[in-house]
Amino acid sequence: MSNFIVKQAKGLFSDKTSLQSKITTVVIFAGVSFGLYWLGKKGINTLKEGSFDRNFGTDSSVNIAVSIRGALNPSGISWFSGFDTTSVEAIYSLARQIKAENVSFNSILKAYNIKYDSDLIEDLRKDLDADEFQMFQYLSGISTNKPESIGTASTEVATTVIGNSMATQYAETLYEDIYAGMFTAKNKDIYIALSKLDNNSLNMVATIYAGIINEMEDEITTLKQDIDNEYLYSTYVTVDSESINLDAFYNAKIRPRLN
Repeated sequence: MSNFIVKQAKGLFSDKTSLQSKITTVVIFAGVSFGLYWLGKKGINTLKEGSFDRNFGTDSSVNIAVSIRGALNPSGISWFSGFDTTSVEAIYSLARQIKAENVSFNSILKAYNIKYDSDLIEDLRKDLDADEFQMFQYLSGISTNKPESIGTASTEVATTVIGNSMATQYAETLYEDIYAGMFTAKNKDIYIALSKLDNNSLNMVATIYAGIINEMEDEITTLKQDIDNEYLYSTYVTVDSESINLDAFYNAKIRPRLN
């Protein structure tokens, strides 16, 4: 198309028509060319968005792209993004999902760009501070650089063994903290206690907890799922005289060992 326009333009300026006629004709050719380009681009974008919409609900990368956008821009008004409140905990939960389900981050980037015509990395950097962005990268597996907020105490070996009675007490405490506490992690000590349990004891607590929730709330859930929904990121605990972000501590010490 561009070669055709150039040839036509050369022909126009070689004849004896008036300058005004030549300019008018060139403008028309340019307008037609731009119109065809715009229509072609719009058609391609429409096809891409159609593919995106068809994959929504079945493709993890598409679903996560939509969920991240919802966490970054809860109002749904694109020009208001950056002013409405970003749900950092939701971002962290999605980061864990990316890693747990081994979802391709490149696929998420592409899906996000197709749907919102925006760069996900830039949007994350815009809405998250440096520590939060680093935590997102770490939790999602994009980066292996451990955030400083996790601290060195996370290297302690968990060896404490408990019986069924004590595991039940732990599970009941978690139920009170998570459900009665409205997911605000009021009881910090229970997470420190969980971090010291060996794998069998930890998952015994998780099994009893799931049974309590099923009986008391008539819900089917897991300890991992419910703690993931807690607002831990703004809470700090002290371990060995070191202040540690509870969300980071949980992800380093407890979550990887829960079934």
